[in-house]
Amino acid sequence: KDSFRKSVELKYKLMPYILEESKKASENGWPLMKTLFFEYPEDEIAWGIEDEYLFGEQLLVAPLFKENQTSRKVYLPKGTWVNYFDKNEEFSGGQYHFIESKELPIIVLVKKGAKIKHVPVADCVRDIDWNSCTEIEY
Repeated sequence: KDSFRKSVELKYKLMPYILEESKKASENGWPLMKTLFFEYPEDEIAWGIEDEYLFGEQLLVAPLFKENQTSRKVYLPKGTWVNYFDKNEEFSGGQYHFIESKELPIIVLVKKGAKIKHVPVADCVRDIDWNSCTEIEY
């Protein structure tokens, strides 16, 4: 299926980010996937959000749970958030937004100003060209 292929490609592109965030999580004893209140304990609304999560410190993920669903209401903690798949879309935090998915049945948002490292898609981890790592600022 096309969405499965795109999901796997996204994982490979984000491998430098995943490794960096995994190292931080391991060193601090934190999970890599966190509830919103883990990073935003002062946000009372974040304590009630059960269908979104932070992946590392910079990415917020809001999965789409229903078949053929293409959008959903997403709560964003304070700050400005940028659509991972469309850097022209920015959202103010501290409120809910109705957001359309772009390429996958998930919504992925990045903290504005975050720099996320990417590598070209590879067939497997051992084939990743780490010398072609690029950094994208959101």
